[in-house]
Amino acid sequence: MSESFFTKWSTSRWFIPTLVGVIILVVAALVLAAWGLVSALSSPSNTSMPTPTHSQPVSPTPTVSPSPTPTVSPSPSPTSTHTSTPQPDWVPAGYTLWPGDDEISWEWAKVYTECPPEMTSGCFVVDVVTARDCPSGVDVTIDEFSEAGSALGTASGHFGSLPMKFSVGKVRVPMLEPNATGDVVDITCY
Repeated sequence: MSESFFTKWSTSRWFIPTLVGVIILVVAALVLAAWGLVSALSSPSNTSMPTPTHSQPVSPTPTVSPSPTPTVSPSPSPTSTHTSTPQPDWVPAGYTLWPGDDEISWEWAKVYTECPPEMTSGCFVVDVVTARDCPSGVDVTIDEFSEAGSALGTASGHFGSLPMKFSVGKVRVPMLEPNATGDVVDITCY
């Protein structure tokens, strides 16, 4: 009785290495597919909002809607729009390089984020990405203005450790009154 091709191949010295190679390829393909699915599900594209020109206040009691839109008003003194410096390659799209430190970039948060309960008037949310570690955290300071445009004062927010460069820190800065507008005046990584 003659042996079939499969019988000869499965008993040859190439069967186990070939089978291991196929299993590794299948597992790698499954891992890549799962990673792509996780990335797609965690992508903020379905919850993104238009980029404001200045402040991005967030209401303290979010309204129930498919995509909540915070109130955005122009600020009386646009000190937070620093765009004259060419952007280094590491700065993410949409972010602005901070003029006081060429290893810090920032943008007003595009994804709706709730304010902590103690921020009863609302909050500003600033996304910060750095080109170095900030083991003790990131501070953001904002000059705030009333709806009428008068200066309210300055408020600061802190985000804990950014232990790895290029990670995003969401810094929440309390509003001094509801519907305030603001300009980022300082970002510190330490």
